[in-house]
Amino acid sequence: MRVEVGGVSSLLSGDFDGDGRTDIMSREPLDAYGRSRLRFHYFDARGGLAETRLFPKLVASPVVADLSADGRSDVVFSDFRVGVLLGQADRGLLPETFAFYHVPRSKVRMVAIYDDLINHESALIAVATINGVAGYYSPDASGSLLLRGRPPGPLEALAGDPVEGDIFDDTGDSPCREIIAAVRGATAFTVVDVCTRSAETGEVTLRDIGLTRTIALEPRAAIDTAPLVADIDVNGHLDVLVGAGGRVYVAHSDGQSLSTAVPYRLALANHDEIAPDIAMPLAAGDFTGDGFPDFVFPDRLLTSNPVPNVGLPRYEVVHPNPGARWTEARIADLNANGKLDVVAASVGRLGIDFFNGTGTRHLTDFSIPTSAPVSHLAVADLDGDLINDLAFVERAASESERDAVAVSFGRLAGAPLAPATIARVARTEELSAFSESGRGSLIVSSAEGGEGEEGGALTLLVGNGDRLPFASLGLSSISIDGHLVNAVALGLSVGALTAPQHRDLLALATNDFDARDWQVWLVRDLGQPASRPERLALKLDPRLLPAYSNGLEASLTWAGDTADIDGDGRDEAVWVMSKADYDHCAIVILGAVPGTEPFAEPTTIDLDEPCARADVKLADADGDGSRDIVLLTGPLVSSERKLLILWNLGKGRFSTSAAMQLNPSADSPQAFAYLKPIPGRAISLAYVTESSLLLAQSTVPRQFTSRVLAPVVRGSGLVAADINGDQTDDLIVAASGNLFSMTAQLRVR
Repeated sequence: MRVEVGGVSSLLSGDFDGDGRTDIMSREPLDAYGRSRLRFHYFDARGGLAETRLFPKLVASPVVADLSADGRSDVVFSDFRVGVLLGQADRGLLPETFAFYHVPRSKVRMVAIYDDLINHESALIAVATINGVAGYYSPDASGSLLLRGRPPGPLEALAGDPVEGDIFDDTGDSPCREIIAAVRGATAFTVVDVCTRSAETGEVTLRDIGLTRTIALEPRAAIDTAPLVADIDVNGHLDVLVGAGGRVYVAHSDGQSLSTAVPYRLALANHDEIAPDIAMPLAAGDFTGDGFPDFVFPDRLLTSNPVPNVGLPRYEVVHPNPGARWTEARIADLNANGKLDVVAASVGRLGIDFFNGTGTRHLTDFSIPTSAPVSHLAVADLDGDLINDLAFVERAASESERDAVAVSFGRLAGAPLAPATIARVARTEELSAFSESGRGSLIVSSAEGGEGEEGGALTLLVGNGDRLPFASLGLSSISIDGHLVNAVALGLSVGALTAPQHRDLLALATNDFDARDWQVWLVRDLGQPASRPERLALKLDPRLLPAYSNGLEASLTWAGDTADIDGDGRDEAVWVMSKADYDHCAIVILGAVPGTEPFAEPTTIDLDEPCARADVKLADADGDGSRDIVLLTGPLVSSERKLLILWNLGKGRFSTSAAMQLNPSADSPQAFAYLKPIPGRAISLAYVTESSLLLAQSTVPRQFTSRVLAPVVRGSGLVAADINGDQTDDLIVAASGNLFSMTAQLRVR
């Protein structure tokens, strides 16, 4: 049966929705980095195509495994980091969310200080305590986190999180936004400027140590509310508001300096109706467009209305909030009409209130529905359509559940679109947004660890035009002494590698293609809260070439599979890759050894075959109960490929002298599949060439007879899968970009 889907090059299979029928995951033709998009094809009980869903990210090295032990297949993949798609009964394709950085023994926040790269790195400053020193940190070229400035105290002592704002307009000496923080109970706050501009090149660079300005409160009062940055006098310069002693203080900026903070009082024409003393607002800005500041309080909006010939405005309460008090608010243009809008939300009730700005005091109110109370708001253009989007956190019902990060994408008229969940994060503490080279992204700060081991984590959700920001698992870590290490994930294997029933990840990685520094990273029990990437002390032969780069593009020669090949109850990873001479192939076997370090030094088997385009599966091809290595070799030229079997000699031992070629020399297999033996069908291996689908069956151990099942046109992929749920594998072929199912003629003749 032919299924017109288009764009199919290679195939994998799994039951991704848990309905008992095997689904097909197809890949488009690979790009130079070995990446492609994935499509998931779901079938009905008659084997007909019921639905196809696209996962829009470019990913490499996909592996199908049941990570969550829920009976649904999941997908692990590389996007230079490690991503996971958990199978869903509703066939949803929401990637798992991983923290990119873990900071031991300290809470952590991230502040964006510039909207472009600085020294080729994102302009992000970590706020954390490292080696007992609370500071503003950024990595240097060696990966060490350098102290760039000091907050007035550790995060735990601050009155809310640090905020950033462009307080000083001097683009030469102060081209970035400054970091503002205040300690609860103090009588002053600090403004730290960590940037400057190189006199030689004119490029923005980080100072060795930031310039710190201490802004005192006069009269003295104990700070009790976090700073807020807003243009309070509407003169084009951002000022700083801070709550202290139950009052609001303001430090005015003229773009060059920041004044002492003094009590703030509304200048009003109707002081007999509204008191000039106000409480600390959730947000402030001129959202009525009349040249005077407006305010969002937990129970109301307070707007200005200029009185003709008086020079002072009347202030009026509009849109009172009679329900649970707002706890978060933002003022921003969320529909690209040049007018500021207001959004406000509460941890005490569902829904977000959206007030559409009109450039007057008459705002139009809308409601954005949510599935849980909202604790944080952030605004950025996450999809690059030049319209700001609203991100927020929906609080989980219990500590054992994860919070949902959702986005209402902006549109040109009215309120943003209905929310879409993009991530789930445990114990969320802060959500912030930043822009880099015109694209918005999100940073989620969260708490992790048990009692006495409390630490912090940062999750980076990178914006994209596909409206699916997601955070994959970086092969990186921040050590207690502040050293940052990371690597690029190339090939991935998943299995019970360190212990039975585990779902461990083993990754081939590098941070230097030219130096051929091939690394092996382990993530124990991938997906568990305590799982962390760790680099293993294994040495791979530098003459191997799993991937290479010419500076402009890269190519991946790696292929891998995982199974217990030595019978010890734990899986081994078998990796196949080219050697540096491009004319030979290497099989690398990695396995754990009880009572020693997690993994022994790898075993390498050299083949007198090229394998720039390799595939490998571990299957019992002779019926002796041990997994053999079935290997597809060949150069990039598709007409010279071979399907080989290396027989397992016992205990996971293999020899090239005990290998056989399955296909006749006239054939050039493009893909192959192993079919599990059933009554009436012996051990079978199928393979597809550009013109034929063939079946090789074995009635005598280690001897196969091949026959043509069907002609095909431009065959490229093949998988064995029970798509109709009859407990028997069918063959699904990728040919000419479409799918073909073969359910007949598979028994022994």
